Amino acid sequence: MTTFLSGSKHRWLVLPVDCFAMASVFFILLLFIKLEPYLTSTPGINVNLPELDVGETGPGLEGPVLLVDREGGLYFRHQVLNEDQLFAALRDLSQRTVFPSRLLIQADRALTLDQLSRIYALCRKAGITEVKLQIRLTSSFPPHTGTGAVPGRGSLP
Repeated sequence: MTTFLSGSKHRWLVLPVDCFAMASVFFILLLFIKLEPYLTSTPGINVNLPELDVGETGPGLEGPVLLVDREGGLYFRHQVLNEDQLFAALRDLSQRTVFPSRLLIQADRALTLDQLSRIYALCRKAGITEVKLQIRLTSSFPPHTGTGAVPGRGSLP
């Protein structure tokens, strides 16, 4: 039971609290919170990177990233660009850097070789000297430790 003052007469009113109504409101709110990820789309671009089974990984590439989705849409520095705009942005990038210009391309696996080679040629034409293609590793080999040890044979002298 809930009590509170009523108006200027200062009389106490006593109201019953319906626990079932409060519980149903709570469960509906909980239902909306749980179902919210399924009802709304997650912002971002879905890119399915190609998978490759490699023995050891090299160092990662620091620098700008060009994302290419399955339809060939180009995303550079959080902007959607066409090929002309991308060429201008990459040209600007290559002219501003003192070191060799680097670019990491994250391309969807459904992208055709023709589309990918056209993007690669555009990067080279803009003056980017180092272009790498990112993959998703599915390596079944043990990670490289850098100790010179050969798996199953012990260490080298």
